[in-house]
Amino acid sequence: MKHITCLFMIVLFTTSCKHNKAAKKPLTEDQKTPTATFMSETLGLTHCESAVYDVKNNIIYASLIGNKEKGDGSIATIDLDGKLIDATFISALNDPKGIAITENRLYVSDITELVEVDLTTREILKNTP
Repeated sequence: MKHITCLFMIVLFTTSCKHNKAAKKPLTEDQKTPTATFMSETLGLTHCESAVYDVKNNIIYASLIGNKEKGDGSIATIDLDGKLIDATFISALNDPKGIAITENRLYVSDITELVEVDLTTREILKNTP
């Protein structure tokens, strides 16, 4: 079950990113009922909570809660085929949940604080309570 949430997010992001068409055509009857396509399963993720697609770097960042112990949360990087690149792209977090990207910054909601990370250096720039 712990892989299902992250798997759903990865499938959602990869299908929406790979098949985004600029020109809109009218849908046929069989296209009006969307169906999910299983693309891949990413194993090795500990309690994945959220995922965000980075358009600039063409990569997915996923927040991993860990096993509810202090400091065992992380942000993983995943390619668009669902392959795990780095399970601890950012480590030593405390149950990271929602994540967002603005320019070259990743923002992580981490229990009692907002963590700002530089995506180039992986450095935690600021922790805001």
